[in-house]
Amino acid sequence: MRQIIYLLMKTVVLFSLFLIFFSYAMFQGGFVSWFLFYLTLPILFYYLVFIFYPIKDWKVERVLEKNQLEAGQDIQIELNLNRHLPFPLSYLIIEDTLPRSMGGIFTRNGWPKLLAKRKLSQRNLTERAIFYPNFRRQLTYQYQLTELPRGFHSIESIRLTISDLFGFITKTIELPVQSTFSVLPASLELRLNLLNKSKLLGDQVSSTMHADRSSNMTGARQYTPGDRLSAIHWKATAKTDTLMTKEFDQEYNRDGAVILFGINNTIAYEWNVAMCYALLPRLKADNLQVEFNYIGADQMADSTKNSWANLADSFTALKPGATEMMVEASFDHYQQSFDRGNFLLIVTDQLTEKMVARLISLSVKHQRITVYVTQAKSDQTIGTRALEVELEQNRITVVTIDEDKTKQPRWVVTI
Repeated sequence: MRQIIYLLMKTVVLFSLFLIFFSYAMFQGGFVSWFLFYLTLPILFYYLVFIFYPIKDWKVERVLEKNQLEAGQDIQIELNLNRHLPFPLSYLIIEDTLPRSMGGIFTRNGWPKLLAKRKLSQRNLTERAIFYPNFRRQLTYQYQLTELPRGFHSIESIRLTISDLFGFITKTIELPVQSTFSVLPASLELRLNLLNKSKLLGDQVSSTMHADRSSNMTGARQYTPGDRLSAIHWKATAKTDTLMTKEFDQEYNRDGAVILFGINNTIAYEWNVAMCYALLPRLKADNLQVEFNYIGADQMADSTKNSWANLADSFTALKPGATEMMVEASFDHYQQSFDRGNFLLIVTDQLTEKMVARLISLSVKHQRITVYVTQAKSDQTIGTRALEVELEQNRITVVTIDEDKTKQPRWVVTI
């Protein structure tokens, strides 16, 4: 609406100038006066056509070099503009407005500096270029976005601004051109160190042998040869005069669990996401049955027994924001699970007193608990160190990851 009012005002100004020049020629008379009047007519006519020139009919296409990349990588974007009417334009401004999710500058393999700064440096979210199209119908503009942060990014529209040589009339329009791509977590060189590998493999065989063992009865079914006699449902058999067998939920015997807490929106959180993203495929490659839980703004649960077809998309979309209530609920869910496995690996960017208390209560009956705490040296307070000491005194292994440890070319996760 504001653009329409602006153009109407410019139209009124043009007609006013026409009347002024015409009145001057009529009253002044003479060759010079009429010469000046006819000289201004093409200019006034050009501006009149410029006002009604249909910029909204332009066709704009955004072409992405690739639709999926890793954090810290670059992407090249190409904008193609086409128009039907070759109307002369003095200059054209193209503005591609980037979403806030792309505001951070993530330096690939620059974990020590990033962790020390805690936050990502911010980029300009407007990519702007000036062209002088004149009569050209097709224009192409290429630019590169460098050091992209993790997440799903969607560029929604393109803003076009055209103007005459003197800037008397300016027209702006925003055209919807949506382009979406995903940036996966940064890759880490990771090696898995299993301290109790022999016992884990032994339990794995046991888990396979008892894969059909069940704990919760869900109903009854007709007896089939090979069913255990202890599983016969005598009440259902008496009612139906047919031998019936109890039906159970299938029990899942696991080797351990990994819980990732996303509390603060810092570089430490991004390191933890990248670490778990590299760790889970390694656990699956070693044939370990491990349950993974993420506690953040949203919650995610998965297991190495699944195919993990959507693992990349799930980790790309993770966002921090776990509250104390969510942390408590995750521990309650873990304690209620039938089979806790042989190890519990906690990955977090902040230790709290309640979290430490729950871990200590678990350590009484749990075989092995390891806690990875990622924090910059400037964030490691006396209180944080006291909580870590309290965990270590209760036979819980604590590994603190700071700027120095992220310099390692290959990270080792010990379970």
